[in-house]
Amino acid sequence: AEVENWRYTMISLRAEVASSYLSLRTLQARLGVANRNIESQRRYVELLNQQLTMGTTTAGTVAQADAVLAQFEALIPQFGVSMSAEMANLAILLGTTPGALTRTIPAGQGIPAVPTEIAVGIPADLLRRRPDIRAAERTLAAATARIGQATADLYPKLSLTGQFGFSASSATDLFQWASRSYNFGPSLTWDFFNGDRIRSVVNQQESLTRQALLEYENTVVQAIGEVESNLVGFALAAQQRNNLAEAAESAQLAYDLLLDQYEHGVTSFLTVIIVQQS
Repeated sequence: AEVENWRYTMISLRAEVASSYLSLRTLQARLGVANRNIESQRRYVELLNQQLTMGTTTAGTVAQADAVLAQFEALIPQFGVSMSAEMANLAILLGTTPGALTRTIPAGQGIPAVPTEIAVGIPADLLRRRPDIRAAERTLAAATARIGQATADLYPKLSLTGQFGFSASSATDLFQWASRSYNFGPSLTWDFFNGDRIRSVVNQQESLTRQALLEYENTVVQAIGEVESNLVGFALAAQQRNNLAEAAESAQLAYDLLLDQYEHGVTSFLTVIIVQQS
């Protein structure tokens, strides 16, 4: 049971490390997007200022663009705080310092690619692989074995003992064959007068076994719920990922088309900026 508890701890630790690492890479990627948004918004503000000088736009429009730029710039410190906290959390999980981890995980590498499909198997196989269930089952087995161990004290115990050695009054005769000594025989012990105390120990062990059984059943029920919930969540997350990928691809196509139209003077740069930020 302790070995399975150790395995459960290691699995949980690895999951937390992976989640923290992905969160850190995601924050780094979002920071890069925010910086690109700031660059495009600054270009837009510069164009508006030129138009304001030429009298083709209003000061209110420029002020609105400045406000949007300030909002984008305000996101940079927030990302810095979040990245610092995530780096510290990852360092704690790995047993190192955030400074050493910063050199190990430099920015700019992007979010790691993951498989499009993962063979999770049937739910019954997932349950069999869970260390928490195996630990609870072994704990129940140990509690059941202790009932038999306590019950055995109600009955007589027969032991066969033996002893062999040398004994002599002189050191020169100590290891002579004639100086050998030995005995062999059975021994019988029976704690007859403490029967009530032994029965109470048996009853106590039976109660502990019933408690271990309830904990085992509770562990199994919780595991079934977690497996079902996570399998559904995994399938829906995969679908959501595909939808987001299609949306990003369509947005990229729209940006490319609008940028071509802007270069030919068909559309305004404001429309290009909005699509780029999207």
